[in-house]
Amino acid sequence: MHRAIPPDSARADASQLAEGQRREAIGDLHLAADNFAAAIEEYSAALRATGGQSPGDQLRLLGKLADAHGRRGEFDLTRRYLHEARRIARRAGDAVERARLARRLARVHQLGGEYRRALRYAHFAYRALRNTGEHRDVGYIELCIGGCEARRGRNAQAIEWLQNALATFRRIDDTEGMTVTLTNLGLVYKNLREWREASRFLQQALSLDERAGMYVRIAEDGINLGLVHYRTGEWDLADELFRRSLQIFTETGNRIGESQARMALGLIRQRRRQLDQAEECFRAALAIAAQYGYRREHALAREFLGELALERGLPGEAQRLLESALADMSALAPDGDVVLELQTRLARAYLAQGELDRASETLGRAQALAATLRDKLEAGAIARTQARLAVRRGNAAALEPV
Repeated sequence: MHRAIPPDSARADASQLAEGQRREAIGDLHLAADNFAAAIEEYSAALRATGGQSPGDQLRLLGKLADAHGRRGEFDLTRRYLHEARRIARRAGDAVERARLARRLARVHQLGGEYRRALRYAHFAYRALRNTGEHRDVGYIELCIGGCEARRGRNAQAIEWLQNALATFRRIDDTEGMTVTLTNLGLVYKNLREWREASRFLQQALSLDERAGMYVRIAEDGINLGLVHYRTGEWDLADELFRRSLQIFTETGNRIGESQARMALGLIRQRRRQLDQAEECFRAALAIAAQYGYRREHALAREFLGELALERGLPGEAQRLLESALADMSALAPDGDVVLELQTRLARAYLAQGELDRASETLGRAQALAATLRDKLEAGAIARTQARLAVRRGNAAALEPV
């Protein structure tokens, strides 16, 4: 009795499948080591080898490619792969997978500063998954909604969603989810200028990162904790954390993280009156943000360059930078903390050029937003600028305490 010899096409298919599995496994090793470029190369080869296989194989590989590109901050490519995966899931009639991919798209739009679009995807995913067993996805959806609400200046809603996410992750013992949520809670309290609470949450997150060996998250939380040290005058501690974060982001090719670390280092240089070095940091961050479309970081770099121009006595240059950044952030998050900072600094630029009415109008908007956000630090800066405005108008009585 003779066994049938499989046709050449069957042998070729089996060979391609084995090659795809091998390249995917190698990609997984690279991803675990934060070698994102090599992971992308292997996953792309695996997708080419298994392109004609099952939708499940394609979905898995597209998801991994999206993840690797996302960790490099290449959000356009991340969105492309996620949308392609959603089309496959739709054709396969997989509603749960479509919702999970919507959750990931929400996160990408959040990172790109597109908070309204992120919330649309996140709420769609939440409605589809909240009564399923996909607890990890639900936790990340709650986390995303909380993060977006914080960026929009809705701090009470942000804290509520983030506390829900933390409870979800604790219930399923998800260390990474707990770490990210603790970070976001720390950021909310940082924006509220409640430094002790901010430091408590961020230190918890960083300790979890270090115990779990989460290299990139160590860098991300290092910047966040460093910014609290910066605000409380502990510049040496902040500088040490920023330098470590920049090294990690550079080694792993994480461009959005690199732009954030360079801006953070620029703040330290500016505070130490090393203005040329500060400008170099801010312009490097601006170039990265412009190249990769990081809208929030692009606005922040212009804000910091505008403030630097004010310090150098160049209010016209400051006005140009701050107005363009304010226009962009007003479209993204009109009630957020960056808009408040930009309004406060823009009023100073107007005042320095003698445009008193424009300064007064801008300060009025900033004062209302600071009250909404409960931002005492910016409220103090606004009050100082209003006092200078009163002097310019010859109203010395406005400086007297009530």
